Amino acid sequence: MQEWQADYKALDQIDYLRQHDGIAMAPFAAMPPFTDEMEQISARVGDVLKTISWRMVFAKDEAEYNALKAEMIEKAEGMGINDFVEWFDAEYTKAIEFGAKYSD
Repeated sequence: MQEWQADYKALDQIDYLRQHDGIAMAPFAAMPPFTDEMEQISARVGDVLKTISWRMVFAKDEAEYNALKAEMIEKAEGMGINDFVEWFDAEYTKAIEFGAKYSD
């Protein structure tokens, strides 16, 4: 171990990687759990995405694929996916800002 430390001028592999920008870490903190409303939106939208995306995989042509895609988007938006994305983006931003306080 001492020979390795002398050769690489580092205490251990993590120290070596830090010295050579070999570790990529974004400032981050855990996100809060979904609210009940976001959990419900996630479940409903998830069911629609799974069902229609599989139908898209087996579409007979591009026209059917595009029609299914439009249907999926319309249903997801009607179920509140935009509210979910807005909530998630806001919570993610808060987590990044909070985590930045504790990173290099």
